[in-house]
Amino acid sequence: MAQLFISEFVGFAYVAGQRVPGMPAGPSLRDSVLQLGTSASTMATSSATKFVVMNADSVCSIFIGSSASTGIASTTCRRVAANVDVPMQLPPYSRITAIANS
Repeated sequence: MAQLFISEFVGFAYVAGQRVPGMPAGPSLRDSVLQLGTSASTMATSSATKFVVMNADSVCSIFIGSSASTGIASTTCRRVAANVDVPMQLPPYSRITAIANS
């Protein structure tokens, strides 16, 4: 069964006061794991979340909506490759829905 690992972060990486591309070394705010048989959904991200980093152990498709969204992921949604970190800036209270794909 496929899994999607999601880490939420409250800030960006900075060097000498300048924001740089990359993830901060500090701990994540919250980590989630979705088991992807059929479409699965996370709880809404925190109000403090600035971005997430996703990594799937096999190919999956994701749908991102608001916490009030009833949207579900389908195999025609955005694909996430296996074993690749995917950083993404999200608005607060976003919900990530995912489904296994090939």
